[in-house]
Amino acid sequence: MKVRSLTSVLLLVAIPTGVLAQRRLMVVGGGGRPWEEVAQLSVALDYGTVPGAVQPRELKPWENILTPPPGGRELTNIFGLEWYRRGKRGMEAEMKTLGLHPRIWQAENGWVSAELIDGDTLNCETLKTLVPRDEYYRLGTVTGGAWEFGYAILDQEVYTIDLGIPVPVNRIRFFPPQKGVDRRGGLYRDDFPKAYEVSLALKPKGYLLTEIEDVPNYAYHSLENVVARTTANSKSIVEVTFPTQFVRFIRLKFNLMPQTYTLAEIQVFGEGFPPNAWYVSKAISFGEPVNFGRIFYKFRKFRRTAIGEYFEDESAPVKLTLETKTGSDDTPTAYHIVGELGDEVEVSRREYERAPAPRVGQAPLPGMRGSVTEDDKNWDPWSSPYGSSGEEVRSSDGRQYLQFRFRLESEDPFAFGRLDSLAFEYSSLLAAKILGEISLADEPSPPGGVVEVPAGVDTLFVYDVRAEFTSPGQEGFDGVSLEVPPGTRFVGLEMGEPFRDVAPREVVEGDGEITVLLPSRITMGNNLPVRLKFRTALLSSGVYFAGRAFNTEGENLPQSIDPGDANPDVSTDGLQVFTSEQSLGPLSSFGVHPEVATPNGDMMDEETVVSFHIFQVEGVSVEVEVRDLSGRRIRELFSGKLPKGRYHLRWDCRDEGGKLVPPGVYLCRVVVSTGNGRSEGTGLVCVAY
Repeated sequence: MKVRSLTSVLLLVAIPTGVLAQRRLMVVGGGGRPWEEVAQLSVALDYGTVPGAVQPRELKPWENILTPPPGGRELTNIFGLEWYRRGKRGMEAEMKTLGLHPRIWQAENGWVSAELIDGDTLNCETLKTLVPRDEYYRLGTVTGGAWEFGYAILDQEVYTIDLGIPVPVNRIRFFPPQKGVDRRGGLYRDDFPKAYEVSLALKPKGYLLTEIEDVPNYAYHSLENVVARTTANSKSIVEVTFPTQFVRFIRLKFNLMPQTYTLAEIQVFGEGFPPNAWYVSKAISFGEPVNFGRIFYKFRKFRRTAIGEYFEDESAPVKLTLETKTGSDDTPTAYHIVGELGDEVEVSRREYERAPAPRVGQAPLPGMRGSVTEDDKNWDPWSSPYGSSGEEVRSSDGRQYLQFRFRLESEDPFAFGRLDSLAFEYSSLLAAKILGEISLADEPSPPGGVVEVPAGVDTLFVYDVRAEFTSPGQEGFDGVSLEVPPGTRFVGLEMGEPFRDVAPREVVEGDGEITVLLPSRITMGNNLPVRLKFRTALLSSGVYFAGRAFNTEGENLPQSIDPGDANPDVSTDGLQVFTSEQSLGPLSSFGVHPEVATPNGDMMDEETVVSFHIFQVEGVSVEVEVRDLSGRRIRELFSGKLPKGRYHLRWDCRDEGGKLVPPGVYLCRVVVSTGNGRSEGTGLVCVAY
């Protein structure tokens, strides 16, 4: 965890002009690395309109959203995303993602011919004569096969399109071939549907995702916004227009009455910018583990006028959501296949893609694909979003790899945001590791390793710091800065083995921060243990004493102090303190992030992470579960024994049966049971669509 301000350091050190020589910048966009080069995933983004910048791709009124741009691959949409046409389920078998790749299906889960969305206005589906269900089977019995004569069950003639991501839509067209003769000898252009309904939806319901559309008598739903309905159409080319609006799902119903029709093509048009465009970078290597400083970016908001001109407008309803995480290897995603015992075994992405996917409804067998998750062993969880340029990177120092992601959001089809460039400040490590450990001056080894004090009582704390060096080139540090509660007073400094009192060069006590300059620099050749003493009163439980070390004579960035075993004579191994009224015993650092999960298929905040830390206790019983506000258990995330350590468990917003839960507020609960009783942490998460 990082200290949020450089104020104390700047009070102590006058930074010379060349101080940033060792503080380098990794720049993406602008004059730095191209966005396309660094991208792992890029959705609905445009890199060409403004060189070096990225913004949402603008849809032009004449562009068919269902077909690729000029020069694009066949059977992709306007954003280059490949279609899935084998029903609404089973996308994972073709390595496609719900909420990203477009889908089209007939009735409940039927396959659809590519002819309807391939952009070829002459190719067509077979001429269909729609008849009631009982008539269909009677005809089939008489003729030996209803499809021989093109008969189709009336109530099954419903087509649903999932555009994958929401886009601004204002026009839908469908029509038979405008040239040629059908198999009855009539003109194809006269085979248009006489009855149809067109309806739209933005937010998904379960049956528009993967659930069964369980309706009586095959009366498939109309979506929430019906924009056209008739049983007396007389136009060969049907064109339905409506005000521009964000749309993800489109449903065409031709089952309003018995009729005969042919379709050659379905087309969807719109205008403006999608409400969500997003980007996920690759794991970017810095060549070695580094310290991270600030993150800089230039983000601007624009509006489009009625005549197609653009102007910058800070009041435009546009938002940038930017997050980071750091890791120790180049694979932030973990791929699994099913092992011989039914467990999951982590494999490379190549091995995962070679493995067969289980069919819909089939239990995975050994050797088949398993889950794809975030790698929480070697990588941090995603940070909370950054609020402004110049903030410090919230992800851990001492890592070689960094990944970032962002989303450009807009509430108006004619407003958009532009990210001109993104830069990360970094420098070499001061030491391979800098560990910190907090304890009470009169109780270095509390029960269970948990530091507990009475609330509101002035207490003397000890903060041990120990460095680990792996190279003489690591310059070390001569200052330590701690985040502390307001009113904290510095008491003394000890260094050496054994500890002895030493006079600091300088101490600055600020509001919420103490900075101490050491009398000598800690280096590989002078690696002395450091102990700071201070007094403070805690008014809340679970206070984390974040710290960092810095070198006043060097040019590198400060380095975060990580919790760990900084002193073998102290048993806390951490930097957190609890008050006696709210002590959590062996359970600490409990948290739920994000607090609002949106499992709508846009690949952002699809799940929430329950994080917690078990102190000093081996083999405790742990239960992690999700309940609704009535107390009913929705999902068990874990039940069993765990050793001490830090844990991150993910909830994908699904119940025990694998179905997405309804929108609402849910309780994420962790219970740790030991021989001395139970410790519990509970957090709220809001699920929204």
